[in-house]
Amino acid sequence: QTLQLLCDMRRIRVDADRISCTALLSACVHGGEWMLAFDVLHQIADCRIERDDTLYQTAMTACRGPNGQWEWALQLLRDIRDGRVDGCSKSYTSAIGACEMGGQLDRALQIFHDMGEASLEKNAVTYAVVSSACTRSGRWQQALQFWRELDEGRVEKDAMAYRNAVAAALV
Repeated sequence: QTLQLLCDMRRIRVDADRISCTALLSACVHGGEWMLAFDVLHQIADCRIERDDTLYQTAMTACRGPNGQWEWALQLLRDIRDGRVDGCSKSYTSAIGACEMGGQLDRALQIFHDMGEASLEKNAVTYAVVSSACTRSGRWQQALQFWRELDEGRVEKDAMAYRNAVAAALV
């Protein structure tokens, strides 16, 4: 129904905009429809709407589902890195989360490292997601090391960061 809505908007000559397209992608995320999110993202180009980081980040979030479609998130991240879209830390964090759900810790760690190379800010959410990936993979010592880095970096911690640190300590 989501893709049909986009087609209906075109048929009745209602101009889709970035907000309506983000809402369509969010519907895909909440419905667990990662493949449909990619279809919507590609249809957006046909609507002459510039695909931006928010649209890519939302599509990557769909890859965090139970099927762990981390490969698709990495493809979107490649698009960002290739300069097709200006990236920000939210997209990288979403890709780390998709790798976490797909059990791809080494890829998640590489993306985390790449953020530093790209001079992108690592915030509390980024640290929480990468430490969660470590904990999920049984590498709680490394999760605690990220907590220490977060603490040393003077980044404001949130509830998710504390929860992940406690989960790592309990393993």
